Amino acid sequence: MDHTKLKEIATSVFDVPSHLPLTIEDYFEDKEAYFVWEEGMEEGVSVRLDSEGRLLALHAFLHDSELPEISLEERIEIAKAFLDKHYGEELSRWTLVKQEAGYLEFCPVIMEIPIEDAGVTIRVNKKGIVTDVSYRPLEVEPKILSYIAPKEQVLAEVKKDIQLKLSVASIIKVIHLGEVDRLALVYEWDGFYRPIPVDGSKVDQIIEEESQVMVDPPAPTNRLMNWSVEELIGITPDLEKIREGDMEDVSAVVWRKAGFEEKEGTLSVDDYIHNRAGETVKAKFDKKSGKLQGFLWFMERDGNVDLSSQECLQLAVDYIQAINPELLENFTLKLVERENINTEKQLFHFEIFLKNTSLQLPTMLGVNVNKRTGRVYFYSGIDIDLKSAAALETNPPISMEEAVERISKSLDIELKWKIDYDEDEKSYKLVYKLCDKESGNPIRYVDAVSGELILAERD
Repeated sequence: MDHTKLKEIATSVFDVPSHLPLTIEDYFEDKEAYFVWEEGMEEGVSVRLDSEGRLLALHAFLHDSELPEISLEERIEIAKAFLDKHYGEELSRWTLVKQEAGYLEFCPVIMEIPIEDAGVTIRVNKKGIVTDVSYRPLEVEPKILSYIAPKEQVLAEVKKDIQLKLSVASIIKVIHLGEVDRLALVYEWDGFYRPIPVDGSKVDQIIEEESQVMVDPPAPTNRLMNWSVEELIGITPDLEKIREGDMEDVSAVVWRKAGFEEKEGTLSVDDYIHNRAGETVKAKFDKKSGKLQGFLWFMERDGNVDLSSQECLQLAVDYIQAINPELLENFTLKLVERENINTEKQLFHFEIFLKNTSLQLPTMLGVNVNKRTGRVYFYSGIDIDLKSAAALETNPPISMEEAVERISKSLDIELKWKIDYDEDEKSYKLVYKLCDKESGNPIRYVDAVSGELILAERD
């Protein structure tokens, strides 16, 4: 389909407010078309189509405070009408597998098992606006298997090999079922996400990176302790602040050199990224404490110092000390030794331990140092309350054997269709997935203090 027709279809998908300018119009090897209308980061609409004009994705975030709220029934009707308009023929062959608060999910069902990696989802907000649509076509029919190992047999084998490790984990309410944001001493079960072959063959154990070795980093030198935040990031007088804003608990700031030339004449994704991120420095700060959480340079800098790898490592440790001195005072850092693919840019990743117990956090502690310039281009810190973490008791009242027993008693498995990434062409395979017997959710941890299971949200 020609580009003009695709654009016509995109503009008909959603009633884009007239004050939103078109900022991206791009076509990818005639396979997909992508359109974005937005005003800064406040409002926007994006539409993605395939080469035949079929809607692949829609996302809208608009100021709708002046609109009246509608009933849940009306939201469901709007969702069904939208889906029928765009996917009527396929929708008639799919099954409604989930419906809640303005959210609908339809997908194909084979052997009475939903193929959740295909189908369509839609969300309609309280004002009646379609805010999210995601469509994934069923590209190939799954093969019907002649043999599936009995559930009881597979479950018995899994229970023989439940391996846990003690750690301090960041429990996040949007990821873990019925939880609040907190740090907890837990028994971690990595096996919870592993698909199990339905033919009864032994599960392939995921081997931890054998080459991964953790060593003690050098002690900090205190040489950066008096540096300001701007000095640590590398902000110089020729950089001007061009954007800042808040995102939940984080404040973000962007700097750029004066005189930067934006690309004009096209609305491609590449030019959009160039105009928005080219030659910038981005940093984020904790909104409450103001502490630097991370920064990233999108420009090269001058320098000709030729640091050794050890000197780069020392600089990385000194940065961590200057930004988070209490981290080195109350915790132990271990350097994860890895091959640096780019020898000029040395990326150092550190594991954090509290009294020999590892901290499992949603963000890594990492520093990227350029050997040639002697400058830090990337810093990724951690966003937890270090004082609370340091006060945690690491001697668990619940033994590992008890934790294994808790999981074993609550463990169940269910059949799931999953994309087979081992095949050259896209296909689907049937697997057993581990889950909690009562809720059907994955078992992520056992609380090492209370003994309660901590469940992950469903995929």
